[in-house]
Amino acid sequence: MWREREEHFSAGYERVAEMHNALGITDPLPTEPRDFFGRPFKVIALHGFTDALLSRITDERVRRVAARRPIGSLDQFSDSTDLISHAGWRATLRKLYE
Repeated sequence: MWREREEHFSAGYERVAEMHNALGITDPLPTEPRDFFGRPFKVIALHGFTDALLSRITDERVRRVAARRPIGSLDQFSDSTDLISHAGWRATLRKLYE
């Protein structure tokens, strides 16, 4: 069953990579999913897209933000709806992104 899902995800990865390349905002990047470090899962060019996009940023303020280590969204390290939806936490949580 997971192989069928992987097949569909791979088709989606390929299409999104093709759409990215069509924008012409970076040099063309690989569009075919590949093995993930010897594991039986296919992924798209891992960090190639991020690195290519980051290298094209020219605005100094945006470059400073992009140079920080990305931590993702709150959902990646908490599943607490109270933490995410309670306005009182926003100032404290914002410090994670500064």
